[in-house]
Amino acid sequence: MCPNMHFGIAFQLAVEYDAQRFQLGLQALAAAHPFLNCIIVQEESGALYYADTGSSTIDVTIRDVKAEFREDYRRLGERAWDVFHNGLLKVFCYPQRKAGCQILFVAHHLLCDGRGLLQLVTEFADYYAEGKNPTCVEEQLITSASDLPEKSSLSGISRLLVQRMNRLWRKERQMLSYAQFTAFSEQFAKDNPCGYLGGSLSEKRLLEIKAFCHKAQVSVNDYLLAVLFSTADTEKIVIGVDARSEIACYRSGAMGNYSSAIGIVYKNRKAEFTEKAREIHCLIEKYRQDKRKWMLVLACYLEMEPGLVDAAAIASLGNFKSRPAKFVGNAMFGFHPGTGVSLTNLGSVENKNILSAVFIPPLSPSAKEVIGVLTMNGRMEVTGSFYRKKISEEEMQRQIHELTM
Repeated sequence: MCPNMHFGIAFQLAVEYDAQRFQLGLQALAAAHPFLNCIIVQEESGALYYADTGSSTIDVTIRDVKAEFREDYRRLGERAWDVFHNGLLKVFCYPQRKAGCQILFVAHHLLCDGRGLLQLVTEFADYYAEGKNPTCVEEQLITSASDLPEKSSLSGISRLLVQRMNRLWRKERQMLSYAQFTAFSEQFAKDNPCGYLGGSLSEKRLLEIKAFCHKAQVSVNDYLLAVLFSTADTEKIVIGVDARSEIACYRSGAMGNYSSAIGIVYKNRKAEFTEKAREIHCLIEKYRQDKRKWMLVLACYLEMEPGLVDAAAIASLGNFKSRPAKFVGNAMFGFHPGTGVSLTNLGSVENKNILSAVFIPPLSPSAKEVIGVLTMNGRMEVTGSFYRKKISEEEMQRQIHELTM
């Protein structure tokens, strides 16, 4: 557990607001996805599990037309998300006076990852506009290393280190209570205010970028990373990795978190831009072939004691005393000093029932900024989530401008 374990997608529907269809659309999602009926329950041993309540646990707020979704999202982060009493999806609706309506879906990471939330958005829009029911899919979470691709287990040194931290944690015989985490999370949010800025690329400009990428034999994501390495003061950027196609237990359309992450280290900042994009492309492909690195985050979570994972953030950034948890938080998760840069691109989607969509990425305490990218119907939207004490609004705006110019 750590602060800011949520993320969102704001989208504009292509059809006018209808209160009954809105509610029926959410009911259809809950009927198709069991996790939308769940809260989290903790056993005496500290183990957590999803508990089906028998009805939808989606939290719905109907807002005034003039309300701003980024402000609602920011306020949501000021309070700890009580997953023991509240559901894992929050929905804000902003009815429009003329046509369509804007909606904000905000998910806890225990519900799904970014691509899972994008799926919920498109399923809702299709039901709302066309009455198309989402496909019912039972969740099947990653539970063991056998669910990961071959040769993705931890290396010998990493495994020994994790095993040592696990032994030290068990020896301490500690358990982080949710009350402790809630107090820490809310104090962290108060001491570390977040900001959210956005920018967009026109369809014409995106086509120009795609033409460049085709000629240079790189992806749009390689292009964005090359821009970010040129503008951000860093030699390492963490990118989100969609591991669905490589996870044995994944069922198409299921909720759950199937994302990993990999840190791309690139130091040749003075290189010509096309050369830079190609070198970054080669680096990513090299990592992609090394499953041990590609799946490192998921493998760590599987090997590490759950209580140790939960205590890492508060031991690193708060007043919870634990030597192994603090080591994991600082040395392995990067919570201190927390100056990382990250980029997550949810890719490109075509959907006639959605006019536009914006992805607000989760802002881990390990980062100073996270860039979220989503392209809907040929229009790319870029959002920067950032800690105001770590990076200025002017600097964040400059980076977004460079990414969208």
